[in-house]
Amino acid sequence: MLTCRIVRASPIRATALPMAARRLPFIQQRTFLPQSMVGKSKIDEKYPDSDYPTLTDAEDPDMNGGYINPPRIKRQFRDPHADWWDKQERRNFGEPVHEDHDILGMFSPWEYTWIGTGKGLFQIGVFVAVFLSVCYGVKLTYPDRVSYPREFEGGLERELGGPGAVRVSQAFTKTGELERLRFPHFRRELLYQNHWRPGDDIGRIKLVISEGFPRDSLSAPIERVKNVVAFSFQHAPLEILESNAIAWPNQSMWQCSGLNPVMPVPTYQLEDGPSSHAHSPGRNSLPLRNLKNPGLPAQITVNNVFQNQTGTDFLGNPPFQMPYLGSSTTGSANTPSYP
Repeated sequence: MLTCRIVRASPIRATALPMAARRLPFIQQRTFLPQSMVGKSKIDEKYPDSDYPTLTDAEDPDMNGGYINPPRIKRQFRDPHADWWDKQERRNFGEPVHEDHDILGMFSPWEYTWIGTGKGLFQIGVFVAVFLSVCYGVKLTYPDRVSYPREFEGGLERELGGPGAVRVSQAFTKTGELERLRFPHFRRELLYQNHWRPGDDIGRIKLVISEGFPRDSLSAPIERVKNVVAFSFQHAPLEILESNAIAWPNQSMWQCSGLNPVMPVPTYQLEDGPSSHAHSPGRNSLPLRNLKNPGLPAQITVNNVFQNQTGTDFLGNPPFQMPYLGSSTTGSANTPSYP
């Protein structure tokens, strides 16, 4: 079986060898000219040496067959306004050209001869000096701009407490710790105001929570991007808070009498349903509804050991007093009245 395969492969191999030796395709082989047309003998027959004069080295120093070149002058240096036959090439009809016409013609690179070496170096030096002077002047007069400009309408002066607010400093103590925050001084003119607005800045402590990203700087450890929320606090001395019954405990606690211990306590009513815990103005008041109790005496007296608070607060308003059940000229025995 193996011998049969070898016998069958031998003719194929014999035909494949000439194909492998043939390196060029048939189309390129057909373009080759025979030696009878391009051989040296054929060229000598067409162009015999007798057509060229035999010159010595002295007669033909440039080895160009005795060709006499015109002056070696670049065409760019010829008068552009002269009456030339060829205005573009700046030459006349029949005028011989130089054998180096490829570098002397009009389409060759121009020679910059109108500026010398010294003048060129002087101009470069002047340019560098002027450029550096302009850069230095810009540095002195024009401040640097941040890469991403941040704009806040009206700035952060109002959000940080106004022009008179005490700024949070990053000062350190002698032990290397941050100094504690200091409260601003209390403004006495607040005692004579008859209004209070959360947006005021006088004497306020404002806390602004902002979004930002940290920075490696002790003076500005965070780069503020957007304010999220602001808290405003009104501080006052302790004696003022106690006199206006704001601080606890205060002296007004012992000047107001409490409710009578036998006063009925409001209870849950079945008809109220889920609205028993509602605080709507349209809902009936439970204390008034439950005041009627047949087990109580007709008139409830009030313990008069502690006198009611008199005077006004710092806003000029009478102090707040708890209602109590007592007789009055206009109300009945079971109607709450105010002194």
